[in-house]
Amino acid sequence: MHITLLLRPLAASLLAAVALLAAAPCVSGEAELKRAIMLSRHGNRVPNEPTIDFCPAYKSTLEKFYGASGQLTGVGMSEMYQLGAWARHRYVYEKGFLPQHYSDDNTLFFQSELEDRNIMSTVAFGNGLFPDGTGPRGYLGRRPQVLPIQSVTPGYDDLFNSPRDGMCIGRSSKDKKEIAKHLEATLTDEQRSILRKVGEACSYNVLNVDKMTHGAFTLPDWVKIIDDSFLFAETESFDMSLDGNLLPKDLKAFHDFAFDWMMYAFFGTEEQVTYWAGRFPAKLMELFESTPGYKTASEEGAKEGEGGGGGPLAAAAGNPTKMYVFLNHRELLYAVLKLFDVPVTLPGHIPSYLVTASTIVWEVYQEGDEEPYVKTLIWWPTDLEEGDLDKDTNPLINSKGNYIEVTPTICESLGGKCPVSKYKEAFQQWVETTGSYKQLCLPYYTPPEPHVAGQLLEVDSAADVTPNLRGSDATTINQIFA
Repeated sequence: MHITLLLRPLAASLLAAVALLAAAPCVSGEAELKRAIMLSRHGNRVPNEPTIDFCPAYKSTLEKFYGASGQLTGVGMSEMYQLGAWARHRYVYEKGFLPQHYSDDNTLFFQSELEDRNIMSTVAFGNGLFPDGTGPRGYLGRRPQVLPIQSVTPGYDDLFNSPRDGMCIGRSSKDKKEIAKHLEATLTDEQRSILRKVGEACSYNVLNVDKMTHGAFTLPDWVKIIDDSFLFAETESFDMSLDGNLLPKDLKAFHDFAFDWMMYAFFGTEEQVTYWAGRFPAKLMELFESTPGYKTASEEGAKEGEGGGGGPLAAAAGNPTKMYVFLNHRELLYAVLKLFDVPVTLPGHIPSYLVTASTIVWEVYQEGDEEPYVKTLIWWPTDLEEGDLDKDTNPLINSKGNYIEVTPTICESLGGKCPVSKYKEAFQQWVETTGSYKQLCLPYYTPPEPHVAGQLLEVDSAADVTPNLRGSDATTINQIFA
């Protein structure tokens, strides 16, 4: 009794001290994670429709896939689930940064490019981040968590996919035709030999693809479609010998050649990198600068009576969202890494190649009152082994994948800490060299035909879609029907 009475004041003092410590700002030398931003490639998918036309011998392989052309496969879902499980382990358990259960309080934000496989990949990621048992009571017995996922307005997607679904369609189409002619005209004898071997194994005269498709497809189109089909099959652990007609060494030679060709076709010039990156780098800078507690220079100036008012980035400062998750195609990841000059080599893969579900993670940290810095990670999934899917428990679900830390060239000497200002400097220098994606693409831009969302929303095709309150570039249902 006496001991209890004596300890009560002490306990109260300790609680008060803990409260003061929790409220105290982070002292210099103690890095605090402020925000995590993830840009992910979708998981593995079914090959596209032209595959059988371009490689009749692939038919037996295609029949092993489950789903329609372009659809996310079960393995692709598992890859994205791994990413979600890794994020839960890192940000919920290791860092105590995210809550164990989802709450619709602006802590998390999910946005996907409009392709079904990207949206489905976001769903699978959410399954790993908030697995069964973490959702609310009153729904299904296994208590899943349903997450809100934003997307984009068709025809106006300059955030994720401008060369295919936004302002840069015209410029991209023009460049694509010119580059295809150049690549075909500069084929080496070694490259022709590789193509002939793959074409023979496919039962297709690949070097005449232009004539055989009446100009609808170029040789680079064929190379990309077939290389993707082979890679997707290998990810599913399917045999890719085409009934023994394609040797492993020839398959590897084709993969290496195809990757080099595609990187040149898509990113051979700095201007291409700019328009494939679209508006995402500017969005990334905004999210770096709007981390909770971060003050921009213009905001400080406005407070001290120096005028200005802060501008859009300062206005966004204090945004409470801790994690942003963006799902897209591989081209945006490659473009962003090239724009910021971030060298990447995944162990066991050719330099710069990003497998399905590969993800760039930017973690924004701050030490005391110092300028926030960015740590950049590259995550990729655990490979499927032959026979894994025949086991009672899917081993992919129990894996958390792999990751490495990478550094932009501009910050190589800074020990992995890349200040936000360095990222901004790199972005500004790049745009000053090439011009913005709008400057590059507007001369070739034709507004899309009216569609339901466009008719209801009267979008200014040359302007950015107004962000909603969460800082997204998506058009919400409320905005469409306003």
